[in-house]
Amino acid sequence: MTQLPGALHDEAIGRIAGFSVGITGIDIRDNKEVAYQSGSGTLVNLDGALCIVTADHVIEDIMRRDRIGLLTDWHGGLRRCVFDRNHLRFVRLGRGDVVADGPDLGAILLPDSGEAIASLKSHKVFYDLGQRVARFSTGYLPLEEGVWMPCGVLGEGSHALPSTGGFDTVTGHWGMVGIAPAPDETLRDGFDYLELRGRPGVDPDMPGTFGGASGGGLWQARIARRADGSLALQEVILSGVIFYETAVKDGVRGLRCHGRASVHERLVSAIRHCLSGGPD
Repeated sequence: MTQLPGALHDEAIGRIAGFSVGITGIDIRDNKEVAYQSGSGTLVNLDGALCIVTADHVIEDIMRRDRIGLLTDWHGGLRRCVFDRNHLRFVRLGRGDVVADGPDLGAILLPDSGEAIASLKSHKVFYDLGQRVARFSTGYLPLEEGVWMPCGVLGEGSHALPSTGGFDTVTGHWGMVGIAPAPDETLRDGFDYLELRGRPGVDPDMPGTFGGASGGGLWQARIARRADGSLALQEVILSGVIFYETAVKDGVRGLRCHGRASVHERLVSAIRHCLSGGPD
């Protein structure tokens, strides 16, 4: 399934967007903040700890910055959500020698308190990752079930906006929640990978490039049919993390992601190790 009725599509987008953020690195230059778009991420709750699941290369970029800003409003509202880098902890699984092959996965551990986390809790939702880990401990849903929806904040189409509301500089970004057929799955060196494929310029609304979507979630939306034949959205399940887009070959571009086992097993184990007092 690669299409949904408009209202159902909007409902799925609303749920996924509630968990999703854009990530910017911020440097302080001459007492002014200079922001650089770094990628995307998914807000999760694991055993009571609040985190952002993202790609490792996004973490590598923001670790060089003074502050980290989150793009949280998917409806054009202006909100400031900024963390000092030193108030965050980072969980990194290590990178492969070949960028395109991975692994490229990690998490940002957010502070327990402060103005930024209070603001984030007030208008965003944290996906209960621990609950899903327990639920799928004996196996994952078939890849062919439901609809696959990649999510991220794109660099393509970003543009400067007039200063307003006390913000000297304002940049608009496009948030993407797409629809795709079931991905191809591969296993390599203890990680699983999912790859979506599409045709730029042919598939409707497909961006020319997915730059900025790195670290964003790949979601499996379960759809049920009611007795009257209409469709209903049952749930959206975080099932992957975007980390690489391939070059266009024979008119086809791939969007490469870590899969369910990488997130539920490898990353969750690393986060729990960090929370228990192990080295980051």
